[in-house]
Amino acid sequence: MPQLNVDAASTATITLTWAELAGFAAAASVGTLLAVQFLRDIGAARYLSRSWRIVSLWPFRSTVRATAADPVLAGVELGGTTSVAAIAVGRAANIVESVEVPTEGPEETVQRLAEWLRDKHEECGGLAALGIATFGPVNVSGTVINNAQYGVLGRTPKPRWAGFALIPAFTHALSLTHPLPMRVDTDVNAPAVAEARHDGRCARRRVVVYVTVGTGVGVGAFVHGAALHGRLHPEGGHVYAPRQAGDAYPGACSLHGDCLEGMLCARALAERAGVSPAQLPQLSDEHVVWDTAAYYLAHLCVSIACLLAPERIVLGGGILKRVSLYERVWKYFDALVNGYLGETLHAAEYIVAPRYGDRAGIVGACDLAQLAYAEVARSSRRRR
Repeated sequence: MPQLNVDAASTATITLTWAELAGFAAAASVGTLLAVQFLRDIGAARYLSRSWRIVSLWPFRSTVRATAADPVLAGVELGGTTSVAAIAVGRAANIVESVEVPTEGPEETVQRLAEWLRDKHEECGGLAALGIATFGPVNVSGTVINNAQYGVLGRTPKPRWAGFALIPAFTHALSLTHPLPMRVDTDVNAPAVAEARHDGRCARRRVVVYVTVGTGVGVGAFVHGAALHGRLHPEGGHVYAPRQAGDAYPGACSLHGDCLEGMLCARALAERAGVSPAQLPQLSDEHVVWDTAAYYLAHLCVSIACLLAPERIVLGGGILKRVSLYERVWKYFDALVNGYLGETLHAAEYIVAPRYGDRAGIVGACDLAQLAYAEVARSSRRRR
């Protein structure tokens, strides 16, 4: 009978072998009741809800081994509140296992994620590459080969993270014999590229923009086959919009006050409603704060539509879990555009939810790994 292994300090990490995971998959394929019984049998069910370190099981193969045809890709999503590591087989969307930890100081967070990835490296016969999707600002110019500042965080409001170098930190924490190929981008550029590359709604589109609203507000862009990089990367959350009539809220951004992030992020909405950010999901759809959120989000979408001319805008992040927000945004967007961008532009078709939902960021991170692996393969072929 499989056993449950629990870390010290009651972190309650569930450690299962690939064979045990295969058993869970087999049970799940028969039905939910059998899957639950399997968890009971291994003594895991009582830990699932209280662990801060959560193993997520998505559809996977019974045997996961690294091969040239199906490389095992590693992804890390560094978020404002929590961070996620995952492994995917063959392609970015085929995530087989993930772990979530709280985002604390940089050294502690990287160490926890790297420990888990190192275990997966040993179990599956070797990780092929690592993609890191992070909150910004972060230096993404060039590559780790030609830019010593590649992957170094800028003036982020996250305590202790400013100036932190991600590539050396993960390389050191992983302690692998052969360093992994790595690629870094923002936690909005990465899902923008993943949506454009893998979502049929966005396929063959030249410009796709991804917007996230949660702890912060971010904008990422896929332009003609790649993430948009210039002097830096898009920082659309820190532009300004006209205030909604009667809105006297001062703004929550520690750097700019009432920029769009300061008016629209989870903290801003919670303070307007007189609740904590964790209580926002408990508010009714009719609460006035959602109209305010839609107003500012629609202004951001109009600015994006006018400046970048995308063929699709994807709205994601924790705040957009409230599905009723989309219709409010569409109405404001159509009114603000007033037909100027073409008679065929209809907000309900133009502004959409992410294909991967909550997984958009980590799928984007795994897609960065897929791109890094592909680049190494191309370089190897050129040297032959």
